[in-house]
Amino acid sequence: MIIIKPVSISELRNAALLLSPCFPYSPHSKIHFRYFKSIKKPSLVVYGSRDEYAWGDVDRVVSILKSYQPKLSYKVIKGGDHSFKGYERKLAEIVTDWLS
Repeated sequence: MIIIKPVSISELRNAALLLSPCFPYSPHSKIHFRYFKSIKKPSLVVYGSRDEYAWGDVDRVVSILKSYQPKLSYKVIKGGDHSFKGYERKLAEIVTDWLS
């Protein structure tokens, strides 16, 4: 997953908590995503459809995130994994389109 957005110090702390050892995502707990509620700025969330940290259920992860922040932009790169290896061009296109 990649999130692109301007950040404040408090949001940076929240992001650090989000990326803490509570990952990878557990399909039995939404607690890992509670910090999404605090995002106040336009943001882009990008997942690869084969992201190994989504426990094989990227659609469910995106659904949970949307329940917290329905106004954010969400994209899934079909075939991409957590590092988007081999899909860098597609990732760049998505980010560029979102920024323009």
